[in-house]
Amino acid sequence: MRARRCLASGLLVVTLTGCAGSPNDDAVVERPTTDDVSDTTAAVEDTVVETTIPRSTTTTSTVPLTTIVESGKDATAELRVLGKAVGARDFSEISDSACGKFAMVLTDVIIDGFVRGGLFWYWWDGSQWVDKSEQLKGGIGDYHLRVYTRDYTNDGIKEFFVVAKDSERRSAKEFGSFFGFGWSPQSQCRWDWMAIDNGRETVTAISEPEPSPRSAKVFCVGYRNSSTRNRGWVWYDSSISAFRFDYK
Repeated sequence: MRARRCLASGLLVVTLTGCAGSPNDDAVVERPTTDDVSDTTAAVEDTVVETTIPRSTTTTSTVPLTTIVESGKDATAELRVLGKAVGARDFSEISDSACGKFAMVLTDVIIDGFVRGGLFWYWWDGSQWVDKSEQLKGGIGDYHLRVYTRDYTNDGIKEFFVVAKDSERRSAKEFGSFFGFGWSPQSQCRWDWMAIDNGRETVTAISEPEPSPRSAKVFCVGYRNSSTRNRGWVWYDSSISAFRFDYK
């Protein structure tokens, strides 16, 4: 499998305020249990939502909405096999909808002597996982850490939240982005790096995210106004097809 260096993409249009959704107990990868953030209004210093580099671009799925003839192979089992074969750092659960079955795989790759995080996107054709990573348009960041699979938009379909850094240095700030679709008439089956409203502007990455392993909430730094920084969570507002920040 060909490793791709994940670069920053262009901005999309979405807004943020808190995450709604439910956990899935049948995760492909078991994650260590960590406590949810209890104080969502505690002030956080020296943390800023990254906006200096465009991090998203609209991508359109080229997979038609046709009936896939299943071979009898189990897609989940085959995803585990794929992850082991490529030495995956992490891999997602499967997102299954009328648009097909999709999954993400994160690997470590060496580019110019530096460790990078390879981010790959796969579609299930009924018998095997097919690499469709060109639809990520480079993804986000250079060093991918984890991928979380939840129904972040509360529509019954799982989306993906990827945590990354711009380098492997311990001091590098982590950020994260949502990858999914809003199911509007204009965006049916169009997978995008989804935008977020931090209270001042629309971005596609949030700084220092803390995704809960037990719920769809993603805790992060957001802005109640231009002078007050609070820690809260993001949630999907279906009325505007966007994520918003909730500081309550």
